[in-house]
Amino acid sequence: MKKKPKIDRIRCFAGIKFSLYENLSPLIADLRTVPAYEDFKLRLAPAENLHITLKFLGSVEAENLKYIQSVMAEVGNKHHHFKISASGLGFFKNSMWIGIERNDYLSAIVSEMSRLFALQEYVEDPRSFTPHITLLRFDHSAKQQLQALAETYKDKHWGEFEVNQIHLYKSETLEEGARSTILNCYDFLADSADNH
Repeated sequence: MKKKPKIDRIRCFAGIKFSLYENLSPLIADLRTVPAYEDFKLRLAPAENLHITLKFLGSVEAENLKYIQSVMAEVGNKHHHFKISASGLGFFKNSMWIGIERNDYLSAIVSEMSRLFALQEYVEDPRSFTPHITLLRFDHSAKQQLQALAETYKDKHWGEFEVNQIHLYKSETLEEGARSTILNCYDFLADSADNH
């Protein structure tokens, strides 16, 4: 009996690169002073890993990337540069996140992507879209130690940045932690959404 050929699969998602890492410096410095930092296995995401997930696609066959790329190019060719504001800080399970303020233009883009991906049954993530940036992962026992920091920064405005691209990311879980690598970039139209 012949062995079935192995199908190459890639775990991937559509996202936006977060470009305000330097604005997080006071928080990151405070995180590094948390007692028993090593014992709690606090794992800060490196700057290049910080992103907003727009649509998690799960593990897809490499040959299907062409359709995913065509969707993302189509979305990029229809929409314009826009601005996003980051503020606040909170927890989800064993992670700490930076919040993204409500943005109707971003929500419309995500809805359109979801509709187009659903045509090929890329509906891996049933949760409603809540934009955020995962900054830190930790062991559950660390949460109490981190509560005071969360209180300090819960209303902090981190700044605003312009979004001029969406990205297709490859997601890997490695021994040293999660790694997100940009596979491709798709430009938005050059003029601002505010002009339309």
